[in-house]
Amino acid sequence: MRQVLVITGVVVGCIICLAGYLLALADWVDDFKTGTYATNEAEALLETGAIVLYTYAGFDFFKKRMAH
Repeated sequence: MRQVLVITGVVVGCIICLAGYLLALADWVDDFKTGTYATNEAEALLETGAIVLYTYAGFDFFKKRMAH
């Protein structure tokens, strides 16, 4: 029973993190389209850097742990 709860918690946590990543990516696309980054370069640098870093970490994790 305990193992089922742990697995369920991990799956729910992964889904929540994926949803957060997709929301951040959608916000980035929306800000790019509306021109927010043209007026606020610091926000553009920070948000783009965070998304690129998180995407790289995801691909690196997949390459090391999942793909054999």
